[in-house]
Amino acid sequence: MSRSDSPPPPNDDQQSLSAALFSKLSLAANNNNSSTTTSDNPGQQPPSKLPLAAPQQPPALPPHSTNNNLTAPQNILLRRLPATPPTTASATSTGSYSNSVTGSPLPERRPTSAPRTVLVAEKWLVLEKIGEGSFGQVFSGEDRDTRDRVAIKRERTDCRTPQLQNEFAIYKKLQDAEGFPKVFFGGVEDVYNVLVMEQLGPSLKELQAMSPALSLPLRTVVYCIPQMLQCLETLHTRGYIFRDAKPGQFCVGRYGDDLAAHPRIYLIDLGLAVSYLDSQGKHLPKCRPDGRRHKTGTARYASLKVHRGYDHSRRDDIESLAYLVIELVRGTLPWSKLRVLSAAEGWKRTKEYKHEMTEWEIADGLPDEFAKMLKYARDLSYAAAPDYRMLERWFRELGARLGDPRDKLVWTCPDPSLPANGGWSTAI
Repeated sequence: MSRSDSPPPPNDDQQSLSAALFSKLSLAANNNNSSTTTSDNPGQQPPSKLPLAAPQQPPALPPHSTNNNLTAPQNILLRRLPATPPTTASATSTGSYSNSVTGSPLPERRPTSAPRTVLVAEKWLVLEKIGEGSFGQVFSGEDRDTRDRVAIKRERTDCRTPQLQNEFAIYKKLQDAEGFPKVFFGGVEDVYNVLVMEQLGPSLKELQAMSPALSLPLRTVVYCIPQMLQCLETLHTRGYIFRDAKPGQFCVGRYGDDLAAHPRIYLIDLGLAVSYLDSQGKHLPKCRPDGRRHKTGTARYASLKVHRGYDHSRRDDIESLAYLVIELVRGTLPWSKLRVLSAAEGWKRTKEYKHEMTEWEIADGLPDEFAKMLKYARDLSYAAAPDYRMLERWFRELGARLGDPRDKLVWTCPDPSLPANGGWSTAI
């Protein structure tokens, strides 16, 4: 993706639901399996359970191809079986699906005793929709042989800013790296790009929303920060910048993991990631700032220099990380609840807040490490490599001062004021 081809920016009223693509919340599963599915466009939500659609009158299907190339439209990824009851218990709860490809009105519902079974690449059973947004839809799925959970993401091939092909290509380069989900399949089915990946645990955004105080315990966030830094470092080392760091892009553990037992933090949703290196492996040159250019990312977490029209670089990912972890602990940022009539106005007013406030005012009430990380990122030059080890050390030492890092993690705050023990408990 070239600079000139960067997609228009999502705004705070169009938050990506990509976190849901890898999670059927293990925490929510303990509460009658009520998944957290949100949409920033509630008036445009389709019915809650849509299929991975197949052509209405499919031709004779050729033998399945193992070519996982997203650019091969002839690759048949989805096969719809005869309308017979599924053989797996997990499939019986999926209800009926629509066979609509173009978004036309749903046909009459099929009897619940005979739900339609949908397979992806003759291997993954589609269970239910777990999220959707401007990017497309996300479904929970299951490997028909191993019963392993997967996330199945799709977007229309003719959508305004397709991202799955870029996301698939980057994930393939990160399959040996910790902190990134495994990708199993990618390709084109009829009018959809489709991606099949391992299903992860809840995102930090979902966990924050589930907390009564709408914030996470200080010690828990401090535990997460070094791993979040490692994810960004890995991505940067492979030649990419993320450009959209926010709580919904970091997932906690794999599907079904015990969140109290120090799970791994994962970085997801790489559709907006781009290379910052040229064909010779050198950092792209700095361009003159242009405040009129389209912004990429989310205004709430965008760096001040991105607001001013500079190109993204590694420093901006670190600054965005600083904003999001401050928000996780405080529950909000000074500009979080702005009321605006347009995305352009939202970007403008958010920029004014960030320009007028010091790092210590933004991180008011938190340990100095939060303000120090924000100031460090803002002071970095365009092509400078962040000192990830130093930043990690700050927060590991802070965690050691707050208490025993072997204690189990707590992911909720009972009220807006942080508990005296920092939110950790040895009895869960």
